[in-house]
Formats: sequence, structure tokens, C-alpha cells
Amino acid sequence: MDERILSFRIPRQEPSILSDIASSREPHRGKLRRTDANVRLLERMGNLLPTEVIGLPIMHDERAVGILYGDNAVHRAPIESMTGLEIFLSQAGYAFGTAIEAWRKGGSEGL
Repeated sequence: MDERILSFRIPRQEPSILSDIASSREPHRGKLRRTDANVRLLERMGNLLPTEVIGLPIMHDERAVGILYGDNAVHRAPIESMTGLEIFLSQAGYAFGTAIEAWRKGGSEGL
């Protein structure tokens, strides 16, 4: 699966769950809209249809620098609370910012 996902690209302007989260900077939980990009995304991940998806942005300087996507396609059970994971991702965004600042100041050896 890694090769299929790593080589997959969705243009930011193309309607998708990823572009929605990146532009709103808000988590998404619920149904997945049927767009061409979302269909291609599901096909790349194995073609199983989820009943619920979640997308959580990783934020730095008011920008989504990453998005964690998950769904229930395999087991189809409702997705449980994500509060702890959302808190963790907010800290990951902070850590990302700290690493970028260190790199900008010349401490890029560890990156």
C-alpha cells in the first residue's frame, strides 16, 4: 500500500476531503462526499467503501502542513472518539514549527 499512496497526488484545487480540510483547517468526521478525487483516493487505498471517515489537520502557523486520514472501510464499525489523537496532532504541529525554526537558524543537522 505504501507505494500506491506515496505516488498518489490530488491537486489542491480539486474538490476532495483533503482539500476541504486543508482550506477549512478543521477536522472532518462523517460521510465522504462523492467527488472524482475522493473516488480515486479510495481506489488507491484498496477500493473498500467506508461508511465513516475522519480527517485531522496537522497545523503550523495557521496552515495545514499534513492531514491524518482514517476510515472504517475494513470493519465498518463507528469510529470512536478522536479527542486524544486531536490533542496529539496539535502538539505535532507545534513540534513541526519548532523543528522548522531550528532549521532556519542553522540547526538542520538533525533534520
